[in-house]
Amino acid sequence: MNSSVTEEFEIYEYGLFQGVLETTDATPQPIQATFWIYEVNTSQLVQSFSTNASGFYNASIKKRPYDIDIEVLNTTINTSTNFAYQPSDFIEFDELSPGEIDLVNKVRGVAVKTNITGYGRMAMWFDKDYVDSQGYTVSYLRLFRCDNWSVVSSSCLSGWLLLDNQSVNSVYSIIEADFDSFGEGYQTWVAYAIAETTPPEVPEMKVPDTDKYITINHSETRTLYIEVQSIGTGDLEDVTTTCVSGTVCTDFTVTAPVIGTIPPGYSENIPVNITVPAGYSPTNETFYYEGTLRITSNQYPYEQVEFVTVYVSVPEDRSWNYTHSLQNITAGGMNTGVLGYVYINNTGNLNSTFNITGEDEIVPAVSSLTIPKQTEKSIRIDYTLPKDVGDYIYYLNISGPERNESIQVYFNITHAINITSVEPTEAIEYDEILHINVTAYNKSGEVKTDIQWNVTVGEKECFNLTASYTGSTWEITCRAPNLTTKLSYELIVEALFLKANETAYDRAYDSYNILYNDVFPPVIVNYTSSAERTWQNITIETNISDFSPLSVHEVTVIDPNGLETTHNLTPVGNGTYKISLNLTQLGDYILRYNLKDNKNNTAIINKFFELYEYLPEFTGKVERSNGSGALATFRFYRPGYNFSSAHLLDEFTVNLDGSYNISQRLHKRNYDIEVEAFSHKLRFYNVNITQVPSDPIDLDEVQLYKVGIENAKDIAGIAVETSMHYPGEIILKYDPDDVDNINNLYIYKCADWNYSTMECDGNWTVMDVKERGYDTITSSISSFSAYVVGEAQLEIQPGTTITNVVYQTTGGGGGAAVSYPSQPSPTKRLVSSSQSITLDMLPGEYTETTIKVKNILDKRAVIKAEASGRVKDFITFIVQSIELNPEEEGDIKLKIFIPPQTIPGLYYGEVIVSAGDKKDSVPVTIRVVEVREKLLDIKIQPVFNVIAPGEPVRIEVNIYNLGETKRVDVQLILQLIDSRTDEVIKETEESLAIETSVTTLKSIKTDPDTPEGKYIVKAIAHYTSKQNRRMEATSVAYITIQIPWYARKLFGTLPVWAIIAMVAAGICSFAGLRYYMIVQMRKRRYTEKIDFSSLPQPTKRSAFIGKIAETAIRTFLPIDRLQMHTIV
Repeated sequence: MNSSVTEEFEIYEYGLFQGVLETTDATPQPIQATFWIYEVNTSQLVQSFSTNASGFYNASIKKRPYDIDIEVLNTTINTSTNFAYQPSDFIEFDELSPGEIDLVNKVRGVAVKTNITGYGRMAMWFDKDYVDSQGYTVSYLRLFRCDNWSVVSSSCLSGWLLLDNQSVNSVYSIIEADFDSFGEGYQTWVAYAIAETTPPEVPEMKVPDTDKYITINHSETRTLYIEVQSIGTGDLEDVTTTCVSGTVCTDFTVTAPVIGTIPPGYSENIPVNITVPAGYSPTNETFYYEGTLRITSNQYPYEQVEFVTVYVSVPEDRSWNYTHSLQNITAGGMNTGVLGYVYINNTGNLNSTFNITGEDEIVPAVSSLTIPKQTEKSIRIDYTLPKDVGDYIYYLNISGPERNESIQVYFNITHAINITSVEPTEAIEYDEILHINVTAYNKSGEVKTDIQWNVTVGEKECFNLTASYTGSTWEITCRAPNLTTKLSYELIVEALFLKANETAYDRAYDSYNILYNDVFPPVIVNYTSSAERTWQNITIETNISDFSPLSVHEVTVIDPNGLETTHNLTPVGNGTYKISLNLTQLGDYILRYNLKDNKNNTAIINKFFELYEYLPEFTGKVERSNGSGALATFRFYRPGYNFSSAHLLDEFTVNLDGSYNISQRLHKRNYDIEVEAFSHKLRFYNVNITQVPSDPIDLDEVQLYKVGIENAKDIAGIAVETSMHYPGEIILKYDPDDVDNINNLYIYKCADWNYSTMECDGNWTVMDVKERGYDTITSSISSFSAYVVGEAQLEIQPGTTITNVVYQTTGGGGGAAVSYPSQPSPTKRLVSSSQSITLDMLPGEYTETTIKVKNILDKRAVIKAEASGRVKDFITFIVQSIELNPEEEGDIKLKIFIPPQTIPGLYYGEVIVSAGDKKDSVPVTIRVVEVREKLLDIKIQPVFNVIAPGEPVRIEVNIYNLGETKRVDVQLILQLIDSRTDEVIKETEESLAIETSVTTLKSIKTDPDTPEGKYIVKAIAHYTSKQNRRMEATSVAYITIQIPWYARKLFGTLPVWAIIAMVAAGICSFAGLRYYMIVQMRKRRYTEKIDFSSLPQPTKRSAFIGKIAETAIRTFLPIDRLQMHTIV
């Protein structure tokens, strides 16, 4: 055995390192230091040494690299060096006092001169008391380095540099930093010093109140003030308030100015204007509308952010007003018509109920209605005028929230008639003569001449009418019209007054109730149509309706063998009659009712009654050839009645996977059975259901690309595999758009059909056509196989056998004029043969699915898809085409949506996939089932039907939970759509939870440059039903975007409002100047200036009068002038 051991061996040389550490002062002081020597990159201590009391050190150290720690002058240095290149006296230190450091706000420092130039980290202690005494801030202390320090002048000759990776420990009064080189050589001193950095002007913002409450009425704007304090050392700049989330932000209008500057120590109250839209729903004591305001200032790195939550309370408002167009009526008695309309405008923020009531003569179209908030509704008011001549006053009353209103209406009845008698007084019959006595009046008294009469009974004219005034009354005779719908009718007499001085209101009416003889035979409303055999007496109840009592009520029972027995029906009240029979033979009985009333109206009525036993079960699964389920509906009819709906006894539709299990429901009997699948119908005659095995039938659509009938265009087909071998008929449905000439349509049958490969292993035979309809074709059959409806290209005769030609393309051209032997189907397909889409959906439901496709071409190609058949309108493509490399696979994505108004039933079609000249198809079967109860409904109403560009579109959204589940989670999408292009201009989306109903106002912002025109507002509510179906409810409304007249520009320059403002400003300026001049004029004591030089001067013949006011000028009057008009 060999072994080896490797050991390390070092050859080294010791060096003697000694020196004295002392300050550089005039009187040097020893410096104490300790050195620790470690192996490189380890914590293994090799040796340590310290200076003595005189600062002397002496150590023998290997001349090799080491890590070295030095503790000196309250400073620790961690670095490394190679002692092979160090001189004996390899290091010197000096302590720097604050006065020796040429930095501002210095604390202390250390100078060093050494050949140790390795990188490392330094920790230097400082005196916390000294720092505090100088007013320094510990967090602003930093460690600086001077690369060239002069110990002579105590100054930095190279400039101070800030060290990297600094940290300050205020607890232990230590500051640490990294250095790239501890020393700069033995000829240069390096200094390290602690000093306070000048603190930057750091802004700091504070919002003392971050929860603000305000009450705002709907349609109102109020201002909320938010105090912002500047508590930092720098200015707050560009203080901006933005509404970022919550109902207040999404539904209300929130604006706030930008505050330019808030100096330190100052505060500012920011005005935030909040506008609540018109009609916005009120809050209550426990519920507020919330919004989050984001207040920011300054830029990075001093950005300040504060958040304020705003709680808005909206009071309840039930205000409303009304207008009307009701007119006072002047007309003849008993005239009817529309009085006008009442328009009620709910200006509040709650839906409100209004009751409209009138007297018998004034009838509102609706007596009570709920008007949504911010909505006006019109109510038509009809009238029936009083019968007699005169003036009348009536009142229409409107009762709404918090008050009632009344509208007064005047009726002026100018003409009137009064039926005084009608003979005969007993019931009448067709063509019998009626004698009607009538009096006629106007405001002047009785009218005896010039009246044209008309009489109707039950809105039919009473013919052969004559009328004359006999001295005290008008006597009218006419013959009764033929009326056979009921016994009682209204007789109406109309008088047209023909005098020349009569007004246009010259018609008057009166009415009378008249009876006709009973000519109606008894009618059976309902009866017991079947019963299970129990070997006991069976009670059959029959409900009979007639206007007169029955005098004969008997029934003849005909059993399945034709044996007849007659029985009297026993009346039990309310038109119900009973009979108890001992029936034991299974099958259909005929109940022949013989009925007669006391007016000799008779009726012989045949009804079927079935005595049955239940079939224990009828089970199976309708499968396609690939094993997937096929949707089908089974209908069971009474045999021999041509599948009449009156003889439909039962029906069911299979489950989504094709399965069915009908237990204790069908009867042990013969049925005519109809099976509908893929819109085609198979009918089996007189099938004994007890002999039908379980799982009797499978169905699939014929893949037309596998058909290829010579000289025919293949259109549609169905393949049948069944154990019900009964004769019947087949009805194939086709698309009329695919047919050129309906007379060339035939049904082709392949008797040797391979259901597993879905191919015809034999030939196709032309069948006799029983009926060609608009979109169906029918043929009688003796057994079922595979059938194709095709349009013949050449004339053919029924019974002709046609060679089967297989093509690799879909439908559309049945084949060439030559015969080819049957070929195997292609192995490569654009879609896998197992793919099909079979869905069971509700109206309003939508879903998404994919079709996996593969490029079977030998080059890169685009795979496209399109829908066809009755499902075409349900399918939209999310991804309709995809480009693939050879043999590469991809997904065609599609959405299937069933419009809410879709009629329940089966819908068939296919998705046709094409690539180049290759085509393939995926069958689509959708069963639209009846909606028993809608889960959700949505209605929208624009608040304003006309808005300006740039204004938000405000919409009232009403979402109703119709009660099937307690809570419905809704994804609400609002879209603004250009009605001209159907382009979605704007869209918003949010999530809601609906428990009962929600009425909310939403808004969609528009751009200022939005073109004028009509736009569609569409609301889409996506939700999931309790059956986990994805459903969709929609509602649309229309708005108009239009620039207001005052905002339109004249001559493409100034808007109208600006021109009006300038004109108004000019008028106001002129009026102000004029007013100022008038005021100044009124302030004057004198209205004219006085020329004092023209006043009389003092003479011997003048008298002194006094001084002029507010002056020292004296005035005189010549005495001689006093004699000027003296008469002596």
